[in-house]
This record gives sequence, C-alpha cells and structure tokens, in this order.
Amino acid sequence: MKLLHITKTAALLVCILVARPIRAEARSVPTASARYAQINREIGRCKVVKRDLEGYSSEGGTLRAYLLHGSPRKIVAHYYGAGGQAIEEYYFWNNRLFFVLRANFTYQEPLSKLRRSGEHRFYFSNGKLVRWQKDRNLMTLPSQEAKDYEESTLLLAREFLQKVRS
Repeated sequence: MKLLHITKTAALLVCILVARPIRAEARSVPTASARYAQINREIGRCKVVKRDLEGYSSEGGTLRAYLLHGSPRKIVAHYYGAGGQAIEEYYFWNNRLFFVLRANFTYQEPLSKLRRSGEHRFYFSNGKLVRWQKDRNLMTLPSQEAKDYEESTLLLAREFLQKVRS
C-alpha cells in the first residue's frame, strides 16, 4: 500500500513538472529563430519599400521595408554618423514585432573601414520584451533600462511602419 502511494505521488510530480507552463522567454528564442530564418529565406518574394530617414542620426539614414502580401516582414534602418554607423533589423510575424537586431559599427579611422562595436538582440512576445541580449550577455529584464529599451523599440517600430505605409 505504501509503495502504491509513493508511486502515485511520483507520477503526480512528473505530471506537474511536465505540464507546467513554459515561460515566454524560453519559448521565444526557438520560435524567433525559426521565423527569422523563414523571413530571410522569403525576402526575395517581398515587395521592397525604401524611405529616407532624416532626423534619426547626425548624417541621415535609410529605411528599407520588406512586405509580403502587404504585411511587413522585415524593416531595416541604417543610420549614418560621423563616428560610425548603426543597423537595426525589425522582424514581424502576423503584423507583430517579435525580434530586433541592433548592431553598431565604428570607423577604425575617420571614414575608413568599419568594425562591429556592439550588438543588441531583443525578443518580443505579445508586445512585451521577453529577452534581451547585449553582445553575448543575457540582460536582466525587470530593470528600468530594459523597460526603456522596450518602450523606445516599440515606438520606433510603429514610426517606421507609418513611414512605410505613407
């Protein structure tokens, strides 16, 4: 009888552990990677919309959007500055932002060869930042800096979508 009770308890614990909900952060990376790969494979089938970006950086910039059947799939913002450049790639799935890659480049010498000087990866789920990597380090989400990045990134994504549609 005691063995039956232990077996039932062990089975219940296994069910709880297996059935427990997976955090959005843990789900977001494999899903984002698969969607990222699919979007980049399909990029040749997309309609390309180009816009100038004025007022976003000291030397101007460009915006290039990739639309599949009218829906945004990827937006690339390229910023130019005296000390370097930055590129942001915004990825959308079902008209919702799910991933942003931000890379900074600095000139080795003025207006010469560029070298990568930093990278941010932002993963979103349902309009919320669920994971943030700075270079190769996982950053803390419940911080004011993460909240600021979340707000500014979502705001820029909305602004860029408006520019593409205008």
